[in-house]
Amino acid sequence: MSGAVFSDGNARSKATKFYIFSKVEDLSVLDAKTINAVRGWPGNDEMKRKKQAELLIPDFLPISQLLDIICYSKSAENRMLDIFKKSGINQPKVIVNPGWYCRPRE
Repeated sequence: MSGAVFSDGNARSKATKFYIFSKVEDLSVLDAKTINAVRGWPGNDEMKRKKQAELLIPDFLPISQLLDIICYSKSAENRMLDIFKKSGINQPKVIVNPGWYCRPRE
């Protein structure tokens, strides 16, 4: 992925660092334990920041390169499946997992 850049957290945070991606081993700087945490992060701003690590790919990423798409809700999943169907796209796996998302502040 020529030109790809990744972050160790949410790109808007001043604490976030950016790295050039050239090989999978580059991702070792990510806090995988926090990224995959199911519990403990609501209310913990640093964990939220790390869970929102990003991969920024210039130009185009073929959908065939996606392993799966994770949605917040069943309605979001249905919208994704509808888009794939209407576009004739052989879809990746679509999963509903609201636990992977930060809840909006009220």
